[in-house]
Amino acid sequence: MRSSLCIMAAALGMIAYQGSAQAQVVEPATPSSWVNWPSAPTDIDGRTGGITQRRRPWTAADDGSTLNIENMFVHDFVNNKAFHVSLSSDAPGGGLWTYDKVNIKHIEAARINRDEVTAPGLHMDFLIMDGRGLNSPRETEVNIEDVYFHDGDALTTLIKAGRYSAINIKKMRVENTTTPVQLGFVGDGYVRKIRIEDSPGLQVAVFGNAGAVGPIELINSPGAKVNFKAMDSIPGSSIIPASVTIPDAGSVVPEPVSIALLPIAGLLLAHRRRRALAAV
Repeated sequence: MRSSLCIMAAALGMIAYQGSAQAQVVEPATPSSWVNWPSAPTDIDGRTGGITQRRRPWTAADDGSTLNIENMFVHDFVNNKAFHVSLSSDAPGGGLWTYDKVNIKHIEAARINRDEVTAPGLHMDFLIMDGRGLNSPRETEVNIEDVYFHDGDALTTLIKAGRYSAINIKKMRVENTTTPVQLGFVGDGYVRKIRIEDSPGLQVAVFGNAGAVGPIELINSPGAKVNFKAMDSIPGSSIIPASVTIPDAGSVVPEPVSIALLPIAGLLLAHRRRRALAAV
């Protein structure tokens, strides 16, 4: 009798376990058809162990090379970045290995969030890219194309602290997030030119020391806006005169943003909280 009861209890326990396991099943997420996927994208799901996609030069062969990040669907992260690209790494014996070019294409990142309860003030990004500022041994060209970031309170895009020959953004879409795309060159680093193309409605904040930001072009991007703020000059940071050009009438570049952008400089330099950036 006791044996029968034990068998019955075990069976009931197994049924309960199976029911619990079934309740833990994660429904697969579907990539957006807005992205022009060349093939089925690599699925990186934070709910099932997916981790931040980190890239940096690891060997001498990476020095002066092209980094390609392509065809990925990264989603449902909490307290983790989607992408972190470091342009330079310390080389054994001294010096820096640094990418010559970075291409980020056919990418979707969705539902990248912070948990203020478990990690208040934690800095999170859909995409962050940084270098070693003026210490970088070469300039890097950045190409972002066919990229869709949406839904989340992490910082959308932050590119900073490097020597950039160009930052080219083409066919980029950002929705249901708390901040614009941010390109910052405060205290260390510069960009020779910025080109934004085929990105209707894209909001971009550019800030840097006087002379650290080159011409900014908006092409075929109706409703897109670039807010530019020249920060106080720091010796050694002035590279080229800053200017803004508008090749087509479909894009709008408002007057330089207000003094409200000044706190961002301090945040970038201190690598502190992101929350204040949402007010930009």
